[in-house]
Amino acid sequence: MNTTWKARVLAAVLALGVAGLVSAAGMFVFPQVVPGTYNSVALPAPDGIYTQVQPGQNFTPPIPSNCCGPFVPMDTNQTGGAAPATVRATPFQIAGTLLEGINNTQTSTVHAATSNTLGGVVVTESLSTAAGASYTFTLTNSVLNTAYITAGYIPQVAIYSLSNTGGRANLSGNVTSSSTGNQSAFSGLANTAQMTLVSATPANGSVVWVWRNDGTTALNGTMFIAWHL
Repeated sequence: MNTTWKARVLAAVLALGVAGLVSAAGMFVFPQVVPGTYNSVALPAPDGIYTQVQPGQNFTPPIPSNCCGPFVPMDTNQTGGAAPATVRATPFQIAGTLLEGINNTQTSTVHAATSNTLGGVVVTESLSTAAGASYTFTLTNSVLNTAYITAGYIPQVAIYSLSNTGGRANLSGNVTSSSTGNQSAFSGLANTAQMTLVSATPANGSVVWVWRNDGTTALNGTMFIAWHL
């Protein structure tokens, strides 16, 4: 690609970004599902076209059958085009997993719980995992059998704060004033606990998850673990 074409492509990408058609990570975003008109004013295409979501469709392996329906795109805000820039989930996955977890909740005892269902939520003990340290949790589940593992399925899991307000990363940098152009230093804490899932080890009848606290402060309360087989 010569210099002229590079400049034209860059200009096109910048124009799309201004128009809201490119995400922060430089990936194209999708049309919004919104009404065709707003206050009697027609919205520009392609907004307003889709009023109902489509059901799932059958696919041949390696995608599981009855997958996946429409997707909800999410920009991960990675800079410089770093992967993954965009991830996605279906509305049904989001709503169904939420309802399943709400109706199937266990309380952890010594970093472990038992639930012989396809999904749920576990409320942990009050944790004090230090920065840089790991937290290990074991879920016992009879549904997670040899056939499940052999088929190559992977238990899905995520961990979030309940009473916990620790495990957050320190932030620091410079802020530029939009009006004066002057820079000023800032520091503070990120809003969420920095818990990174470092390993998942399924076995016949159980799975062991290990998270590492990548924040700069220790955890100081309960967490909840959302999981789905």
